[in-house]
Amino acid sequence: WRDLGLAVHALMQRVSWVEETDVERTIAEWEGAVTYEAEVRARAIEHFTRALASPGVRALLSKPEGAVQLWRERSFDIVLGTRWVTGTFDRVVVRYNDEERALSACIYDFKTDDVPAHSVQQQATLYHSQLSLYREALSRLLHIPVAAIRAVLIFTAPGTVHELALSDFVTE
Repeated sequence: WRDLGLAVHALMQRVSWVEETDVERTIAEWEGAVTYEAEVRARAIEHFTRALASPGVRALLSKPEGAVQLWRERSFDIVLGTRWVTGTFDRVVVRYNDEERALSACIYDFKTDDVPAHSVQQQATLYHSQLSLYREALSRLLHIPVAAIRAVLIFTAPGTVHELALSDFVTE
C-alpha cells in the first residue's frame, strides 16, 4: 500500500489552509495529474475526504492566528549526534515573534494505516521514534528547544488525530 500513502500525501500536500481549500476542485486537479490505479485513487480520495470532514483534522489544518509559516512535504538531511538523518516533514507550522524568530512549531505527520479509531493510541506508539527524530531535527533547523515543538499524528483512514505528549518521547 505504498502507493496509497504516496497518493494521500500528494492530496494532503495540496491543502494550505483548510478554510481556503475547495475539496472537489483539489481532488479533480489531483486526479488529472496522477497515474495511480483506480482502486488506489478511490481509497486516497476516501482518506482525504474523511480526514477533511473530521472536526479535529479541520482544526489542525486551519490557519492559526499570528505570524506563521507553513511547510508542506519539506525534506531535510541533518547530522544528529553521530547519525545522519534524512526525512520529509509532511506538514509543519512554525510560529514567529515580531522579530521574525521562530518561537514554536508543530509537526503534523499523516498516517494512512488502516486502523480503527479506537486503536489509534496503540498504533501511535509505533511512530514515537520517528517523531522524536523529527522533533530533534526541527529543533536544530529552527534553533528552538525540542520542548517548543509539538508532534501530531493524523490518521487519515479514520480521520483521527493523536498528539504525542512530551512524555511519550524517550530521550537517549
